[in-house]
Amino acid sequence: MTRHRLNLCVSVLLALCPAMVWAELPSQPATQPTSQSASGFIAYGSGSAEARTPGFHKLIYTWTEDGQVRYISFSIYLPQGYGQDDRRWPMLTFLAGLGDRGRDPGMGMAVGAPLEVGRSEELGKWLPMIILTPQCPSDKVWDSPGMAQTVLRLVHAAIERFSVDPSRLYVSGFSDGGKGSWVLAAEEPGLFAVTVPIVSREYNADQTAQRLAGTGITCLVLSGMKDPKSEPASAHMVDALRKNGVDVVYGPVPDAEHFIWRAFYSQRTFYEWLLLHRRGQAAPKDRATGEQFVELYTTHQQRSFGQQMFDHRLQRSLNLFEPYWFVDNCGESGSVGLQPRMQERRNVYVTAPLSADIPCRLQTTRQLSKDKWTDLAVEAGHPPKGEWELVVRVNEEEQSRTVVNDQTAPNGWMQVKVSLRPYAGKEARLQLIQRATGNSAATGYWASVKLIETNR
Repeated sequence: MTRHRLNLCVSVLLALCPAMVWAELPSQPATQPTSQSASGFIAYGSGSAEARTPGFHKLIYTWTEDGQVRYISFSIYLPQGYGQDDRRWPMLTFLAGLGDRGRDPGMGMAVGAPLEVGRSEELGKWLPMIILTPQCPSDKVWDSPGMAQTVLRLVHAAIERFSVDPSRLYVSGFSDGGKGSWVLAAEEPGLFAVTVPIVSREYNADQTAQRLAGTGITCLVLSGMKDPKSEPASAHMVDALRKNGVDVVYGPVPDAEHFIWRAFYSQRTFYEWLLLHRRGQAAPKDRATGEQFVELYTTHQQRSFGQQMFDHRLQRSLNLFEPYWFVDNCGESGSVGLQPRMQERRNVYVTAPLSADIPCRLQTTRQLSKDKWTDLAVEAGHPPKGEWELVVRVNEEEQSRTVVNDQTAPNGWMQVKVSLRPYAGKEARLQLIQRATGNSAATGYWASVKLIETNR
């Protein structure tokens, strides 16, 4: 299994969710969260439904359709200064990739635009923009029947509820979310001023181009030239759009593969470029070109060399601990990485959440045997007086949630076992989420992470 394939899993920020709230209906674009709340915004977990203060909020939007109460979970970022006057703010609708689907609206907050805004104090202080992050259900993709209508319903509800400037609406996503940004733009032509698909697959090139023609939308298309997912798909989309007179900026990045989005979502330049565009107005002539976006990617790679070396060290040590797993969003605690001995265990892998809001994750994708039963067995630990939460997800569905502390692991270690029998013979995307609980010592210890097979 290649690291390229493992990276398909990437993303997550978790919150507490009452189990009684969810009753998913697989055939529908949204599902019934409770027997109450027929329409409107409700809080997710222990949060507040008000969402009037700057920062991130996790919510659920519900409505009644065909006699049924349906919902879509989402997070929303409100910028610094929000609510202090009558100002109306630009809004970016951000769509995450396949690994971030599910029923936790915080999942999309640990990737792409929300992640970079949340992890960068400088970017967060400056950004004059609302970020709306709908969550795709685990049994759907962004171009599934009904999904576009569901997301657009949320977008319009957000415009009504929050202080949004309807002339400055933008949509962007990466991978499957990039395809979703094509879907939304084509579903309601004239709504968005800009769509930014990053490393996206093709989506009905000729039909999409014809629907966007004459709407005044700008398409910023960013792809990796060595990424079979987005090339030549992006080139086909750009060609069709240009033939129909649609304004396009195209940035194919040479020698780049699939995972290029951080170079853009982490840059103030990216958001400044969006803010230059307003629906109904001609695109500015002095804006950055596709070639300049390629340069932005190159500059980011050079400036982030130290971070890349840290990530490489963590990944290399994880490969020694347990091959075929991938780590991301790990904080730079002094002890993270593979340690020769911790609390009477040898070769312990140590991680830390990136922040109080952004968890660290270990992820992999495996093809499970159809002839044997498979279980995921984890031995996890904590430092003295430390505490963190371990969440296990399989194919974007939460399987277990356990607090690791002195009470649950009095000797410093505890066992967590999850049956993967329902996935026998199938591909399983496994995620181990390390989430801070408010305790400052949220460092996590991993003594073993194993897939155990037994005869059926």
